Amino acid sequence: MLIESAAKKGARVVCLPEHWIPGDDASLDDVLPLFSDVARETATYIIPGADFVRREGSATTVESVVIGPKGEEVGRQQKVHLFRREKEVAVGGSGYSVFDLGGVKVGIAICHDLVYPEVARILVLKGAEVIFVPSRIDARGIAPWELYVKARALENRVPIVSANYFRLPKYPGSSLVVRLTSSGRGDGIVYPEMARKGGARQGVLVADLDFEEVKPQKIERLKARRPDTYAELLQPWNQKDFPSSPDRISATHGCFRKPSTQLSATKSFR
Repeated sequence: MLIESAAKKGARVVCLPEHWIPGDDASLDDVLPLFSDVARETATYIIPGADFVRREGSATTVESVVIGPKGEEVGRQQKVHLFRREKEVAVGGSGYSVFDLGGVKVGIAICHDLVYPEVARILVLKGAEVIFVPSRIDARGIAPWELYVKARALENRVPIVSANYFRLPKYPGSSLVVRLTSSGRGDGIVYPEMARKGGARQGVLVADLDFEEVKPQKIERLKARRPDTYAELLQPWNQKDFPSSPDRISATHGCFRKPSTQLSATKSFR
């Protein structure tokens, strides 16, 4: 199995993709006993991806589970921002958790959750040193997905591991590990660096992550926040604040189709 291969290469935490379990009625809980056994055999922490959790008498959710090296369940993270058809069968979660895995603080953002910058920031504010992202990105979205992962890593000075679903031709895999590097200790410029990137094939990516190299810049970034100015982030989005009708959009764009007026005004200042 791939997990055994990863463990032999030194992996302490193994993460699988989102929605990889076959079958229309798949439930993540159905495969947990198997992964508990594998975790014990390999002495690793396993995040067996993310998938629907269906319980009789309860609402269906999308969840990720962390299994410890003794086969125990360490904790669960529900997907908060459901994606398109998921909304037809499941309900979103309402919070974010950070787990201590052998002394390393780990957060989980399930696929579409990473699109929202607030999610990664909350996890880091709660102490996450690395974020694992079980994902299911199709071929059309791979390029922008890499930008999302790099941006969240850079914004928060945190490594991000994205394990992506593989099933050609629609899902090309292309899992990636982004880590941070600095041009100098303490006050150096921080860069997101592709530590590992998979190809269009099934396989294992293993990377060593350094949580100390950019820690001073991470502390500096978080200390400089101004939460007192972020009140609007807590308000629901009001669609009325955005142009929606073709006429209004056309009129707005029309304002920028009068270069002669703008040029004349510019010349008057010379």
